[in-house]
Amino acid sequence: MISGKKELDDDAASSSVSDAALVGEAAAKAAALSHAGVSADSITKYKCELDTDKGVQVYEIEFDCGGYEYEYEINAATGAILSYEIDK
Repeated sequence: MISGKKELDDDAASSSVSDAALVGEAAAKAAALSHAGVSADSITKYKCELDTDKGVQVYEIEFDCGGYEYEYEINAATGAILSYEIDK
């Protein structure tokens, strides 16, 4: 079984960002796919939710690819990857 998990601390992020200041779902998805090294055409079960975690707005992105399940938390204001998990 192969799995990986990484969390990054981003305490400096703003907790209340207007929708106009968000990077957008497309940019968050692109960051996750780029980090995972997969293309949009190769993923299945894609899901994206805008949520708040510890006062920071985040995109929670999940998808499957090549027998692996990917979960990403992307800062909605900056597009930075805050955490990710990859499970077989």
